[in-house]
Amino acid sequence: MPDTHNFEQEHPLYKKMLPTYRRNHDLYEGGTAIERTSGGESDKKNKYLTRHPLEKGAQYAIRVQRAAYRNYAAPTVDLFASSVTDGVERAGVEEIARLKPLLTDCDRQGGTPDSFFKGVLTQAAAVAVEFVLVDMPQAEAPANTEAEAQRAGLQPYFVRVPFDNVIAWDFDPDGSLAWAVQRDIQTESKGPFQGYEEVKTITLWRKDGWERYVSRGGSTFEPAGGGAYNLGGRVPLVPFIYERETSMTGRSVIDDVASLIIRVFNQDSEMDKMLFDAAVPLLCAFGLDEEVDEALQRASSNMWRFSNADAKIQYVETSGTSYAAKRQQILDDIDSIREISLRQTKPKGAAVESAESKRLDTVQISSQLADFARSCGAAEKLCWELAGLYVGEAPAALDKVEIKYNSAFDPQAMREKLTEAYMEMRRNGDISRETLWKQVGMTDDQIEQEKVLLEDEQRQAGGMTGPGGTGLQGAVQSLLNGRNLGA
Repeated sequence: MPDTHNFEQEHPLYKKMLPTYRRNHDLYEGGTAIERTSGGESDKKNKYLTRHPLEKGAQYAIRVQRAAYRNYAAPTVDLFASSVTDGVERAGVEEIARLKPLLTDCDRQGGTPDSFFKGVLTQAAAVAVEFVLVDMPQAEAPANTEAEAQRAGLQPYFVRVPFDNVIAWDFDPDGSLAWAVQRDIQTESKGPFQGYEEVKTITLWRKDGWERYVSRGGSTFEPAGGGAYNLGGRVPLVPFIYERETSMTGRSVIDDVASLIIRVFNQDSEMDKMLFDAAVPLLCAFGLDEEVDEALQRASSNMWRFSNADAKIQYVETSGTSYAAKRQQILDDIDSIREISLRQTKPKGAAVESAESKRLDTVQISSQLADFARSCGAAEKLCWELAGLYVGEAPAALDKVEIKYNSAFDPQAMREKLTEAYMEMRRNGDISRETLWKQVGMTDDQIEQEKVLLEDEQRQAGGMTGPGGTGLQGAVQSLLNGRNLGA
């Protein structure tokens, strides 16, 4: 390949989607993904925390340093992904001798297919797309028997390739992937006391083989190996996509609520700074004579007497409606995040929604998850087929491999799963009792009735609700059991 080629040329769709994918990744991972610091400066926090035009640099720096991210993305993503991967079936793999070892170690790190692909599906749901590379070590000398191949470690394996590592691709007229470019960036030592350098590796995956190029310390790319394979005219790179938009890009579970999550992060930070600035009550003196004012000292044994009858000393504490308004805005946004996350698959275009249709639509959520399950089943099947082709398995044998993720969701069981997730969020204080009730399908009238019942039971029990009472758990369980909460 000529040196004039741009080895890091990125596909237009990659450039377009990368900021969204990185945002989704940060919001899902939380923790250091949001709060990672570099040289003492919180780069990610600065990225997501908006500075007010009139906010001084020193005050903004304090707010950034104090900011703590509450992760509202992970619970929904994890619930969706675990619902799909629960009870996955891999028929036909165990019958293929050369693929059977992968059932106990599919990634050369001791990972099972269950754990490996659950991680892949979770990242696909969180970010939108995750790739799996199917690879196999090259032999120094051809293996004559299956036993020789296994002793030499010539076994196919799966490699997770993050969303931002596949930078370019193209398709043949028949719609099949023609080639893809993978970019890996690592920091390597130049030797003891010699420092470190950035190493970029570009791998071109084609239908009939691969090529690799390496750049060290910003130098030009140099050839670094290559090889051939016979995979039936397929590129060994498989995309797993949550909601497919194109063959290599898509949408994630949190796309519709990402802006709200970021806004809550900002609102939390602003509220924290407001309370931080006013955290210590101020002792203020009013109407003092100048000489008394100058001599005034505060101590536990002091007693003050003033000749001016209007003079007084008192603590001034934070008050005002702005604090309550800010808090309510945060709670409203949190409610919206939960509701939109779990109702994003409702059919669009309905002019009028009934009270029933406004409830959490577990049937539609199940439908979206079923689509995700079927597409991931097909993607994983392709991974096993590619692994089989590496070791010379006949296509007829590989056709018998069937991967089936959970796609038959019982709406009632799904509702109970979602409800339990909300119960946990409520126990953690992430959402209010009213939000929980709304999310499990209670109307406003039913919520008001339930509040009255709860207050009556609490009064009768001296402020406590017994195990058989309505209460938080009882109200939710009664709803799940189909109890009529009001005529």
